[in-house]
Amino acid sequence: MRVTEQGEVIAQKYANRVTATFQLERLLAGVTRTSLLHSVPNHATQPLESIWPKVAETSFQAYRKLIETDGFVTFFRQATPIDVIEQTQLGSVRHAAAEPERWTTSAPSLGVQLEPGRFHLPGWYGVGTALDWLRREDGQHLLDWPFLSYLLHNVEASLMMAHPGTMRLYASLVEDEEIRTRLLDTIFKEYNLSVSVIEHLFAKQPSIASASPKPSACGEAPWTSSIGNKCACCDPGAATQEKKP
Repeated sequence: MRVTEQGEVIAQKYANRVTATFQLERLLAGVTRTSLLHSVPNHATQPLESIWPKVAETSFQAYRKLIETDGFVTFFRQATPIDVIEQTQLGSVRHAAAEPERWTTSAPSLGVQLEPGRFHLPGWYGVGTALDWLRREDGQHLLDWPFLSYLLHNVEASLMMAHPGTMRLYASLVEDEEIRTRLLDTIFKEYNLSVSVIEHLFAKQPSIASASPKPSACGEAPWTSSIGNKCACCDPGAATQEKKP
């Protein structure tokens, strides 16, 4: 069997036997189910299918509003190592460096740049806004749809990889305080909404809250650093210390 994956997610999905088995079983189950459903005419449709285009559009518009916000390019260039990666000779990175505007219009490129800061925006930004709207429209069928359940588990993984304390550390590199504060407030507002919606949907399942540290004493970041008990927003040095076994 041949499977095509994005290079950035290969290690995340297949770095160990257990994770690889889980991913391949899920892929096989999805392909088998879809094939069987399409072999039977007039199978029942999921109630949310008709409304899903509106959900996708709501999420897309929230994401576009962020990256088209005045000052985002400045924030992006100063809070990420884009200046270093622009000098690399790696495939699409090389081509994107020749067209700087592509960094903020290409989700994969934006994701690569924002990963060091633990933002992971393409993986979750806009989901909270869209699902909050959907929950008010038709909340009873949200987790009855296997496609949506799978999608939300991926969003949950992106939210767990995101880290507010580390975001603040990288954002501190942005020289303009007004831009830094305004963009961080916007990002954290959507982040908190996304976490809230996902937690509500997976209320009966282990999810973000059970896998995350307690809130920091300073109240600046929703979650503390995973490095010891130090809060990355209070102790910048904590982000560079090696966690002891």
